[in-house]
Amino acid sequence: MNNNVFRWLHLSDFHVGKDKYGEKCSFDYILENIKTSIREGLPLMAVFITGDIANSGQGFEYELFFENFLGPLDELMAKTEYKGKIFMVPGNHDVARDQARAVKTHGVLDDVPSFLDPTNDAMSERIHILPRFKAYMDYDVILNGKSHWISSFEGSFVKNITVDTKKIGVLGLNSAWLSSGDSSDRHKLSPGKGILEQGLNKLEDSDLIFVLSHHPIDWFLDSEVQSIKTMLMRKNVIYLYGHLHKIKGESNFLNSGSYLQIQAGAAFQAREDVCWHNRIIWGETNIEKQSIKVQPLLWSRDNQEWAIDSEAFPKEYHIEDQGYWNLPFPKTKEISSKISNSTKNLQDMLPSGWIVVNKDFLNPFQERLSDEEVIKFFDGRVPGWKDALSLNIPRRSKVSDIVARIEEQLANNSISLFIVKGAGGEGKSTILRQTIVELLNKGIVEQILWNENAELDVPNLNTIIPNRSGACVIASDDAENIAGKLFNIIKDASKRGMTKLCVLIAVRDTDWIASKCDEIPWDKYVTPIEILLRGLSAKDAEEIITAWSKYDKQGLGKLYGLTHDDAVRELLKEAHLEANSTEGAFLGAMLRTRIGDDIREHVKNLLHHLKKSDAPGGSLLEGFAHIAVPHALNILTLSREPLARTLGCHRKELKEKVLGPLGEEAVVASSGSFILTRHRAIAEAAVDVLSKEFYIDTDEIIIDLMKATLELYDLSVFIPNVGEWQNMSSRLFYAGKRELV
Repeated sequence: MNNNVFRWLHLSDFHVGKDKYGEKCSFDYILENIKTSIREGLPLMAVFITGDIANSGQGFEYELFFENFLGPLDELMAKTEYKGKIFMVPGNHDVARDQARAVKTHGVLDDVPSFLDPTNDAMSERIHILPRFKAYMDYDVILNGKSHWISSFEGSFVKNITVDTKKIGVLGLNSAWLSSGDSSDRHKLSPGKGILEQGLNKLEDSDLIFVLSHHPIDWFLDSEVQSIKTMLMRKNVIYLYGHLHKIKGESNFLNSGSYLQIQAGAAFQAREDVCWHNRIIWGETNIEKQSIKVQPLLWSRDNQEWAIDSEAFPKEYHIEDQGYWNLPFPKTKEISSKISNSTKNLQDMLPSGWIVVNKDFLNPFQERLSDEEVIKFFDGRVPGWKDALSLNIPRRSKVSDIVARIEEQLANNSISLFIVKGAGGEGKSTILRQTIVELLNKGIVEQILWNENAELDVPNLNTIIPNRSGACVIASDDAENIAGKLFNIIKDASKRGMTKLCVLIAVRDTDWIASKCDEIPWDKYVTPIEILLRGLSAKDAEEIITAWSKYDKQGLGKLYGLTHDDAVRELLKEAHLEANSTEGAFLGAMLRTRIGDDIREHVKNLLHHLKKSDAPGGSLLEGFAHIAVPHALNILTLSREPLARTLGCHRKELKEKVLGPLGEEAVVASSGSFILTRHRAIAEAAVDVLSKEFYIDTDEIIIDLMKATLELYDLSVFIPNVGEWQNMSSRLFYAGKRELV
């Protein structure tokens, strides 16, 4: 072996106890492969096992595993200098479901936010779920003996391996703390953000870090996913995981720019079968040369041997005439720190809620969207950065036009203001993010100041434009609340002779007018460039139908079976019909062509799903009901404070626990001055189902919201368009709700 080469084996998902004889054969095949490798002068320096050792977390399953596989494996490695370099973490099948059955896991972090902290206090809270991992801990003798990391306050294990002059760190996580063992785990798990952070900090001096976990990062709580990815990005990490063997049993590679994710297929999924192959992954890492080679293998029934899994990794990384793939090495610490430090100086000067968006920031979002995520986007899910970067989400035709005009304005040293306007559901947020991505990809600007969640504050002019020649783009969605302060930035820049400033914002046209932003004297200092969205262009319709077609009936819905041209015509026809309403024609056309008359059944299924999720007011169902009912009655001025008061929570909780989750479920527009469903068709169907099948008194909802609004007004709380609520009696009368007047 060359100096500084670290050779490792990644295994996952054994499910011992499922098929004793089949598993024993699989163990023998893997062990023989290891022996062959050692005989050929290719030593095994570490083994990483990423969970689901057992099938049901029972003691006898681990006994079989240690007797038939891990014991013999340890003996093989004991003959080399790499004795004891076997690292293992649990998965959801390692949770004993018959233990601690009364303990609630999903949602526990809402009640006890510190539950997964690396502290003694948190450890005392976790004691109640430890019986679920007792068998795993009892038999995990090779790594830790009697004192186990799962029952420690750290909640993880940290190990170091020295290979010649390089130091390799290993961090083991338990991503199954909160697992209930079924598909409902997705978006409800966590390895413990604090646990991960502390473990990475302990390995600060490592040249490369392997993080072991059972679940993909996107299975973690939505509120933690981005921060976890950011932490991995900054630490030269290879993230190893398993769990997704059910997706054809393939090994998958995801490159997020500065860290790698490598998923192992199931080491034992079934007996020799043409459909389900058992898989393992060999890897070689050379830190000096910054190279990572992997060799994915699957068991061939016909040839009774391990064969190259030729479709496991992208072809562009394949080494011709060899069974290896060269994967991109995580960014070196020197490069990462240089980038993060230059950005950090500016980031530290920005007000809370503003972030610097550049290529480095976007790297973690360059993962392939799952089919489920794409379909939810088509259903109206609130878009994010992954959607803006995804090749599976059509690029709107307006994007290239906006990008070209911004480039022209900056080249001409002009201060410019671009306002993307339209009703909710016209695709403003998607277009805004896609425009930002294109500006960065084309190198028109190196970074953009983005309003992530600031509602009232804006950056200081001296911070964002330190000299007269610097180009700067400030971007914000739902910008009506900060429009006055953005005007002041433009005014001050103009007076100081600062050019190359572009303000790019998106707003609901009704919010813009209601907040009197149209009365701001913009034209004294800049000529606003308005991009009005209404419906679809022929080019957009073509690309949307092409995108939907990749997902067959699930994507095309009611259009499935039509020719491509006929499907395009139907989509354009619906967009034209929707353009005559006050709702978003873009989303309305998508809903009516894909879902059609089945929208009631579609909404009904969503409501049953929402009822299962706890939230202020009882469940997400109650939160959604309080948004859908006024929207269905054409009451378009529901703001956050009255809704929070009615549901019995603070404004911050409303965003985190109600609006955010409902936006992910594609039923609520979670931003803007006023809170609406994604489309009135959704609201109307929801009210019908809520009344007839959930027996919710929708009239009481209006009364409660009206009462909360007027109570807050009496307490001198600012309520946008409070006059409409004060005059609600006459509105309800004309809406046919005379019994409430």
